[in-house]
Formats: sequence, structure tokens, C-alpha cells
Amino acid sequence: MKRVTATGREWKGTRLVMALIALFIGGYVSVRIALHVASLIDPGRLVPVSGADILSAIPLILVLHLLGMALVRSFPIREAVAWYSVFFFVRIFVAVLLSQTFQFDDERAFHYAGLEQVYGIISFEAGRAYYHLVNALYGVFGANILLPKMVNAFVGSLLPFFAFDIARWLFGDRKAGWRAFLFTGLLPPFIIFSAVNLKEIATGFLLVLLAWILANPKTGYTRRLVGSGICIFVLYWLRGAPLAMVGTLGVFSYYIVSMRLRFSSFLKGALVVGLGALLSVYLLGQIQQTVWSRVTQEEYFIKRFSESQPTVTRFLDVEDPLDRRNLAVLFLRGLFSPSPLRFLMDYGIDTQLEALNMLTWYVLCPLAVIGVLAYRRSRAVVACATIVVGVLIMALVGVMVGSDPYRHRMIAMGLVGILACGGLRRDVASRFRWVTWLWILGVVGFTGLWFTARFG
Repeated sequence: MKRVTATGREWKGTRLVMALIALFIGGYVSVRIALHVASLIDPGRLVPVSGADILSAIPLILVLHLLGMALVRSFPIREAVAWYSVFFFVRIFVAVLLSQTFQFDDERAFHYAGLEQVYGIISFEAGRAYYHLVNALYGVFGANILLPKMVNAFVGSLLPFFAFDIARWLFGDRKAGWRAFLFTGLLPPFIIFSAVNLKEIATGFLLVLLAWILANPKTGYTRRLVGSGICIFVLYWLRGAPLAMVGTLGVFSYYIVSMRLRFSSFLKGALVVGLGALLSVYLLGQIQQTVWSRVTQEEYFIKRFSESQPTVTRFLDVEDPLDRRNLAVLFLRGLFSPSPLRFLMDYGIDTQLEALNMLTWYVLCPLAVIGVLAYRRSRAVVACATIVVGVLIMALVGVMVGSDPYRHRMIAMGLVGILACGGLRRDVASRFRWVTWLWILGVVGFTGLWFTARFG
């Protein structure tokens, strides 16, 4: 009996020592990471955030949390409120942390535009909605860059619940719904872009909401048409004609497939397609005017493209931005750029965040392609794929007119995460293994070219 007691005491002592060693190592590593991050902070890029700003954001946080809890109760998810709370407060924490360490350039632009009310109190012209949101928040709660971040955290926390529904409807599998739920709730891009003062997560949520309306088997023809129209209008108000055009093409493709699958819905589909065609002509006219102006008249965009430093410019014809070769090179390069390994040579918080986001993209993109190929007969899958391709074309080949492949790709990440769940089934993944190998070859080839360009 004494031997057992002695052994038990020795084991407890060993565990205590191991725990103290682990605590010491963890503390040491945490301090080193904190010091490293602190050394990378550039105060000149930050809008100052004080403790008073954090306290003044609490009323809005509470209102958004209560509103979110009320909204998620209608989803068939166990412990939906608890999940929402986890998603929401993780994003709030990251938003406050990033406010002290890193901000994208456009975050400051939106902040100062909100202070100056550059577009007045309200207007419904293209691309104005986010400015009016910042104006309204500052008018009610005071000027505080944390406020629009709180709204983005709220929107980003709701997105996984809609992703859950879409995935289980598309793939007929509740497990697929849970994968989409966890992907969009916990993967780095969805958290990071929900915690910054940018429009990406709001735009991505609208595209997911549009897909949710189209995929919902309980939504009737009229409600689906009205709901889609509202989403497209808000996309136009938030991001202008290009994103409204992408949403319109998604709805357009959904009804094209519906007409092919069910002759009984031919007339209804034909009506929607006709309306979509008219709207597309209108939006296309605006897009053409913008593109032509930016590549021929607006000096900022002309210099940004012709005098840019990225290595890819050596393969482009900078004198003719719309050359077909330029478009092809930019699209292929944009699928893999920026490299997640860039943080090894370009030290900064931005490159570390970029690496996390790009690693997620590298994993989800081939799975999404497999999901589309496996379920290509589904009209909702075709609509989601059309929207994703439209966003990618806009983000990757629109560099000469101001698009940012890294940031604007994020707009489609919600749908990419959902479609990727269809490619995770073992039988489906094995059937389309060639997609994975082709993607790996592309990644290896791009990484090799990138290293050669950096060190050659």
C-alpha cells in the first residue's frame, strides 16, 4: 500500500514538473511572438484606437449579439446560439487585436470618408452603401473605426449558418452542411476579413445569401425572384455594376438550367432570363464605361498598372492593358498569387495574414472544382459556380482597373467553402483525383517560377 502511495506521489510530482515546464515554454514562446509582432507594427498605418473606443463600441456589440442570437434560432443546428456566440466573439477579439497591430490601407480611407460624409447622408448610387453605413454608425455612436468592424463581425458570424443550409441542400448530406459551417466559421480568411473595416465580407455574405435563396427548396417562384432582385440591388449599391453583374449571371444560369431540366418551368425561366438579359445590358454598359475610363483617362489607374513593380509585369503588354495575353496571364497567375511563402522574405504582419489566407485558398479551391464537377447537374451548383467564376475573372484580370486579386478573391470564399464540401466525399475525391494532381502541379510550377523570379 505504501509503494502505491509513493508511486502516486511521484507521478503527481512528475506531472507538476511537466506542467511547469510546459507553462514556462508556452510563456516564453508567447512573449517572443508578442515581441516579434510588436516589432512589425507600423503606427503610421493605423487609425488610433483607445480603451475609450473599445468601451464605446460595447452597446453596438450587445445589440448585434442579441440580434444574431434571435436570427440563428431558425436554423436546424444544435446549440445554434452558442455557436453564433463563439463565432461572433472570436471575430470581435481579432478585430480589436488587428486595430492595434495592422490595418489595410482602405480601412483608413473608409474611416476618413465616414468622418467627412463624402456622399452625403443617403444616396442609392452604385458603390455607396458602405460609406453610408459608416456615416450612420459614426453619427449614432461617435467616430470609432471599431464600429464598422463590429458590423462585419456580425455579418461574418451569420454567414456559416446560411452556408450550412446551402451545403446540405446541394449535396443532400448533413455532414456536408457541418463541414461548410465549420469552414466558414473558423478558417482564417473568414475570421480576418470579418474583423476589418472593408467591404469584402459583406459582399461575400450577399453572394451566399443569393445562393441560399436560389438553393432553398421551400422558396416559391415569386419569393425567389424578389429575393434575388433585392440581393442584386444591394450588391449594386454596395459594390457597383461588376458585382451586380456577377449576381445577375448567377441567377441567369440557375434559370437556364431549370428550363433545360423541367419543361413545365420553361415560361417562368424564360421570363427571368429575359429580365436578366435586359439588366445585364444595362450593367455591361456601366462596366464598359468604367473600364475604358480607367485604362485611357484616369491617371491613377494608368500609372498603377504601367509602373507597377510585380514580376508578372515582365510578361504583360503594359501599353495595351486589355490585350488577350494580359488577361490570360493575369488569370493564371491570380489563381496562385500571392505565394504563401512570401512571408519568409517579406517580413510583416500583412504577409503573415496573407500566408494564412492563401493556404486556405490552396486547400479549398481544388475541392470546390471537384464539387462542381461531381454535382454539375444541380442548377444551384451551376449558379454558385457561375458566381465564383465571375468573381475570379473580375478579381484576377481586372488589375489594370484597380482590382486586387488577393482581397477581391475573398468575396467568393464563402461559396468556394460551400462547394469544397461536395469534393470532400471519399468516392467523389477519388473519381476526380486528376483535379487535385493538376492543382498541385500548378502550385509547384507557380512556386518554382516565383522563387526563380525572386532570386534569379
